[in-house]
Amino acid sequence: MGRQRVLAILLVFALTAISAISATRVPFLERFTNISCGYCPPCGAMCDSLSDYYGDQLAVVEVHCNWPSSGDPFYVAAPTDNQSRWTHYAVSGVPAVAVDGNKIGSWSSASSLISSLLYDIAALDITIIPGDIIHVQVNVETPITGTNNRLFVAVVEDSNYNPTSPNGEVWANNVLRKLLPSASGQLIDLNTIGSQNFSFPLTLDPSWNTDNLMIVAWVQDWSAPTTAYNVHNAQITDWRLMGYFHSFAAEHNRNISEPGDTASFTASIENIGSYDDTYAVWIETDLPTGWTSWAKQGSTTFDSTGITLSSLTSSEIDVFITPGVSSGGQGKVNVLLKSEGDTTASIDTLSFTVLAGGDLLYVATQGAVTATGYFHDLFADNGVNYQEWSITRDGSLPDLSNAPYDAIVWHDALNLEASMSIQDRNSVKNYLDNGGKMLVTSASWARTVGSIFDFYYLAIGAVSDGIDSSPSSITGTYGGTEFTGYTASLGGAIAEGFTPQSPSRGILRLGSGKTCGLIRETDGGGRLVYISFMLEDISNSTQRDDFWGRVLEFWGGLDVEDVELPENKALLCASPNPFNSSVRFDYSINERADLEIFDISGRLVFSIDYLEAGTAAFMWEGYNNAGIELPTGVYLVKLTTNSGSTSIRKVLLAK
Repeated sequence: MGRQRVLAILLVFALTAISAISATRVPFLERFTNISCGYCPPCGAMCDSLSDYYGDQLAVVEVHCNWPSSGDPFYVAAPTDNQSRWTHYAVSGVPAVAVDGNKIGSWSSASSLISSLLYDIAALDITIIPGDIIHVQVNVETPITGTNNRLFVAVVEDSNYNPTSPNGEVWANNVLRKLLPSASGQLIDLNTIGSQNFSFPLTLDPSWNTDNLMIVAWVQDWSAPTTAYNVHNAQITDWRLMGYFHSFAAEHNRNISEPGDTASFTASIENIGSYDDTYAVWIETDLPTGWTSWAKQGSTTFDSTGITLSSLTSSEIDVFITPGVSSGGQGKVNVLLKSEGDTTASIDTLSFTVLAGGDLLYVATQGAVTATGYFHDLFADNGVNYQEWSITRDGSLPDLSNAPYDAIVWHDALNLEASMSIQDRNSVKNYLDNGGKMLVTSASWARTVGSIFDFYYLAIGAVSDGIDSSPSSITGTYGGTEFTGYTASLGGAIAEGFTPQSPSRGILRLGSGKTCGLIRETDGGGRLVYISFMLEDISNSTQRDDFWGRVLEFWGGLDVEDVELPENKALLCASPNPFNSSVRFDYSINERADLEIFDISGRLVFSIDYLEAGTAAFMWEGYNNAGIELPTGVYLVKLTTNSGSTSIRKVLLAK
């Protein structure tokens, strides 16, 4: 089985989360060079010969530096990315070589070191799908501990010619052109078995020869000194693939929506192969009663379609999901795709999920990924109807200011690097100001908000007071709160001390005496519990359950309020959708309205005038106003109030 066919099979797996049994270790070699160094020719010849001999069994990146000559054309072409790499390794002389992230003492020992690593079985596998958006799947087959593992993606170019090189090394290969997403890489959790997908947009520089571009991806432990780094695995592939290849991905696959409001997604199909191809695309839904969904390519709504793409061209598909007016929960739409040119290809599936309210939303940030199972068990044991948003899996959070949840648990754990975004800070503050209930558990939140003092002071109500590196206990020594008299043992992990600021009130102290917990009630009715340690570090399960019970007591329970109809807004949903005999339309309007149904060409086929204000339903059996049965197709339903507000839903009649 040749290399291209292996990639074709991996492409099928990339978006369907099918894991291999094991992964062969691909060593990663990073070479630092400069055109004015007299020792570079043998080092360059070594890198080229190793790359030629091992092919895609060895991933090579050549990093140029501006020492001793600032005129290196390959450094000048990408100074930011080159500078960050060789500065990170403290390269003060060239040639210098790092194998699997370890800066070795002598470049001449690289060959034997690489040979010894080639056939190790790796704990994870990496799949690269190149193109204008580079998609990388990391499939963890054996858990790897550590909180500072990072995914790096490098764009490199072969066969670069410099006839004026002073040392005679006129050809340079595997030259670093771009690092994605940045020189610091992408933080990644390797503690859990399963697949994680990442997407990195790539802007091609006009000077790059795309025929000579390659993509290198590697996952590396970034916590140790540069002489002790460990690359868990690496992968390399051409940017342009010969044959039938495609990318099918979306920037985000989950969203949060209030009942009645539409969430939208965009999927991208990119033909990254050398052949033109046609793709069959169709939709499958898993939606609660009363929810609706539809898909579009351009202006055409479809439940199944065919899309033809020339080599290196792309197309987008828009997916819309509308939760029912009176039904929260979770709904999913699957978009399926199959290449018609590659008859051996399997079906690719993208799943789009909308969360639409419940008792509680559990937010797990990048620093919390190792302990999410504890919270799953905690909520299940206490009968909490929760939904989860994982930053690592689902990407950045949408605006939570008016999130349709009675409470949010924000689990940041130990995260000393990633700072909260401005959007997240505003979301937290607005959610609390709007009456939301919230528990924040983090051993580093004061630091992750960086220098945004007004947020920590105004929204949380605290001033940082340093850390306790090994706390052993917490006690509820403050009187007059739900946490008075609480005691628990901690596992000795980091906790922060702080001074509460009125109207916040302290609730817990560390064994050292520093305050480590507070409660705050906002003018808008919000109720915040903030603890500056990791809840999962409470050693005893009985003590953890006791604490959770006290949080619920302070919140006043988890009573999800009924959804109120917004002013001057018409809400409409159809069920089932698609239908073959009759469909039920549930509507809620604040004033009298007209309902009209149009076919896909825009022709009015059915109407009801003067629906009275209120909440009601009616059945439609697929006939027009003259009593003539309508054909299979997509129909647009329009509800218009006197004030002009409208709500449009699409239903499919399939007979």
